[in-house]
Amino acid sequence: MPNKVLSKKKRYFYLFLCVIAFFVLSPIVSFYATGYRLGDKFELMKTGGIYVVTGGKDFNVFVDGVEQTSSSIFRRNFLVQDIRPKIYNVKVEKEGFVTWSKDVNVYPEKVNELYPFNLPEEIVLTEIPKQVYPEGVATTTKTKKVDNKEFVYVKNLFLATSTKSLINEKVSTGTSTEDKNLAIHKKVVLEVSSDEILAKWFGDIDVAPLYFCDLNKCVNEITVYKGEEIKKAELFFGRDDLVIFSTKNGIYLTEIDGKGGRNTQTLAKGNYDFKIDKEGIIYLKKDKDVF
Repeated sequence: MPNKVLSKKKRYFYLFLCVIAFFVLSPIVSFYATGYRLGDKFELMKTGGIYVVTGGKDFNVFVDGVEQTSSSIFRRNFLVQDIRPKIYNVKVEKEGFVTWSKDVNVYPEKVNELYPFNLPEEIVLTEIPKQVYPEGVATTTKTKKVDNKEFVYVKNLFLATSTKSLINEKVSTGTSTEDKNLAIHKKVVLEVSSDEILAKWFGDIDVAPLYFCDLNKCVNEITVYKGEEIKKAELFFGRDDLVIFSTKNGIYLTEIDGKGGRNTQTLAKGNYDFKIDKEGIIYLKKDKDVF
C-alpha cells in the first residue's frame, strides 16, 4: 500500500502548530524548572522548601498528612522542595517514640531547616548501686562488695561546678551590668528566674542562629518557658537549640524555637536533679540515689 504524502499546505499547518506549541509551552516549562508554580488565583509564585533532619533512621516524616520519601539511603534527611508558600504541618514520628509536630511557614526561594527531636515514650531509669562485687572475683557468701566507681564518679559530678550549669555571673546588658542566674554556651545565654527561661543571643544579630529568626527578621531574646517553679536549666548536650530543665514534677526537654508551636517532651517524672557529663550521658539524682 503506497504511503500517503502530506500536502504542502498540511505540512505548513503542522509546522505552524509546533511553533505555536513551542512558544506557549517553553515559558511554562522554564518557569516550572526554575521553581515557579500557579497559585490558587492562577498567578505565578516562587516556591520554597522544607529540609528535615531526624535524630535517627526509620523515622517517618509527614507534610500536611502526606508521608515523604527520604533523600538519604540512611533515611535520616528529608527534602520537600518546590512547594507553594504557605503554612504546612510537619510531623515526625516513629513507633515507640514521642511524636514531634510543628506548623512551618514556607517562604518563596527559602528552604526551612528543621531539626526535630523524638524521645522514647518509655524511658527506663537505671539505678547505679553504691557498691558492687569486685570484677573477676567469684561471688560467694563471703565475698565483700566494694565501692562502685561509677557511683563515685556520678556523685562527684553532682558536686562539681559545670560551666554550663546555673551559675552566678556578671553579664553586660547594654550599659548596665546585672547579676543573673545563667547557663552559658558560646553566645547563647539562658537567663533563668523562678518561673521563666529566656534564651538570649549576645552575638551579632546578622549571624544569629536560625531559631532566633523568622524570614529576614531576627530577635535577641525568646521566652522558652514560663510556668511552674524551675529548679535548673541547661542547653542540651550537642544541641544549642534545645533546653533541658527540671521542676519538682519532672525533667523536660524543650526547643528554643517556638514558631509554629514549641515541642516539650518528658525525660523523667518526679523531683530529680540532673547532670550531663562530657560524653552526653544524662545522670539523675534523687535524695541519695543516682540513675
